[in-house]
Amino acid sequence: MIRYCLKCTNPVPDNLAVKQHGDIRCPRCGDRLYYLGKEAVRLSHPSVFSEYDDRSYAVSALSNYQGGIGHIETPFTEDIHRLECEELLRYNPQNIPVLYQLGRLYQSRFQFMQAKESYQQILSLDETHVDARLRMAEICLSEHRFEDAIRHLDQVIHAIPEDPMLHFDFSVAHYFAGRLSMAIRHLKIADELSVDPDFKKTVQDVLEQLQI
Repeated sequence: MIRYCLKCTNPVPDNLAVKQHGDIRCPRCGDRLYYLGKEAVRLSHPSVFSEYDDRSYAVSALSNYQGGIGHIETPFTEDIHRLECEELLRYNPQNIPVLYQLGRLYQSRFQFMQAKESYQQILSLDETHVDARLRMAEICLSEHRFEDAIRHLDQVIHAIPEDPMLHFDFSVAHYFAGRLSMAIRHLKIADELSVDPDFKKTVQDVLEQLQI
């Protein structure tokens, strides 16, 4: 099972999540984690939906680990931002900063198909664009496409080798792709590079579990 962090906009596998005070939280930022998509519907009692008014909210296909459906208000400003991006792209379809901004907007709404289209356009124009490739890796992890996530993260790590969180994500992808030795190797690198004591402890705890 993979959960999602709203703050980091990153997927987090069950075995890497942190249990804290009755919640399951992100190992990176400490925010509560949520299920995605059909899992939210399956885990939630039908009565949960009754508290939401379609005139006020859009059900976001998110639920917390206890099974309650989450919601995200859809501010008018987000639609304005999307329309502004689309208008700019009519004049210049190869505007990479605008394509990236549009991709991030879609990704924040969990509209991964549209987000991927934006990032793929960027990579077709500049295959070395680190941020677009990192976002593609995040979406691949969410979709359980671990080999694709590894392919993207490999290039990102070559560009930014000193980022411990990248090695942590690389370890996650390798673990679910069935490469335990590579997962452990990159967890050790994340441990060596990390200067954040909380993150370092999380990495060490996961490393200990994988080496049992």
